[in-house]
Amino acid sequence: MATNDISTLSREAVMPEAPVLSAGAPLPSSLIESLPTELLAIILEHVYRTLHSDHVCYSYPSSLPSYACFTQCSLFLDAITSVSKRWRDIAESVPMFWSHIIIFIDRHPTPLSIVHSYFKNSRQLPLDVTVARRSTSYDEADPGEYSRCRKVIEIMMPHLQQCERICFDVINSSSLPSIVRDFRGPSPILSILQLNCRRDDGIPPGDRAKNVTQPPHQVPFSCPELVLIEIDGRNFAYASLDLPSWPITPLITKLTLSNVKFPHAKDDLRTFPSSPSLSHIVFKDLDDDFLYSLSIRLNYNVVDVVSIERCPLVNAAPPQCAHLILSEIEEWDAIDEFLGEWNGEVRDMFQLLEIQNCCGFSVQGLKQMMERINENINDGLRAGPISIHTLKVTGRGPEPPSDEELEWFRSNVVQLTWDAKQNDASVAEIYRSGGQTD
Repeated sequence: MATNDISTLSREAVMPEAPVLSAGAPLPSSLIESLPTELLAIILEHVYRTLHSDHVCYSYPSSLPSYACFTQCSLFLDAITSVSKRWRDIAESVPMFWSHIIIFIDRHPTPLSIVHSYFKNSRQLPLDVTVARRSTSYDEADPGEYSRCRKVIEIMMPHLQQCERICFDVINSSSLPSIVRDFRGPSPILSILQLNCRRDDGIPPGDRAKNVTQPPHQVPFSCPELVLIEIDGRNFAYASLDLPSWPITPLITKLTLSNVKFPHAKDDLRTFPSSPSLSHIVFKDLDDDFLYSLSIRLNYNVVDVVSIERCPLVNAAPPQCAHLILSEIEEWDAIDEFLGEWNGEVRDMFQLLEIQNCCGFSVQGLKQMMERINENINDGLRAGPISIHTLKVTGRGPEPPSDEELEWFRSNVVQLTWDAKQNDASVAEIYRSGGQTD
């Protein structure tokens, strides 16, 4: 017998005849149910890993996974646990399926029984916890948000030591967990903490049934592995008052601080996060006094990037950083005066200035700032051939530079982008170095 005949005969002896399925026909459920439990578990694990791969869900250090990822992640367990008791038993036997926790707290919240299941079935695996609303529900008034969040917080906090990432994205500041009164003891693997709200409702975060002025817990919250923080201003202010050492850690690289519009914080603020690795700071929606208070407490010399968004600049000191971003500053604000104090004396760094959606400055003001820094260079106060390496003006802006002014910028900036619409003009004048037009 020929070799090919032997191979064919062997395959026919081992392989049962497969059913013939028409194109697009669903696989018979009997075939799926006949799969061994171990093989079915491997298949489900592959699906899970695909849904939770970094390129699908996250683009670190983004604030939140995409809404599509929310949908995929939240539907995965719903789908497989609803098939049959066998499938649910398989799901509950794989802790990995329960370690990426997404909890909705809008008017159609994740059932608390499911929340309990997440923390129970994840065993001792590191946890990634997201507590948020569906994307279409942030514009509505929702007085029940606080109570729903409190129930989730009470379930989550006993598992704080397992948490590698915690992200809250809610409407009201009072719906967030309190750094002082909710976070307790060490959190040894927590690397990302994001406590974001859309508005400061004037109520301290934490359990309203407890005394607001109660002392901090006997074992204060600590997170030695923390790398990224996004926190609302009210939470930050209370933590600064009651936990002066928080969140000092040598690993922090990025801090985002938002929504401070209450006057007493500036008087009592004693500390600001300090870290030799802190390189990126974002200020959003801070009042002028609070931004001023922060600006005189923060050692900007160790920061590469500072972004200031929707903050009054009155009395604020400009940061000593290599990359300054001003975004959506009110037209009446003194941007020229603010930039006039930016000395750019960061050694061994090129300077990058971005101005996004700001109308309250002038081309002449930018020129004066750069001329003054050039004087510092000529006087030997700063090394380097130029003052600003990159200048970007985008979105809404003031009157664009004239041809003569544009030529001056080209001779003093390595990379120039002026892509700004003046007021409500329908067509933007676009200037780029080298005469390029997009």
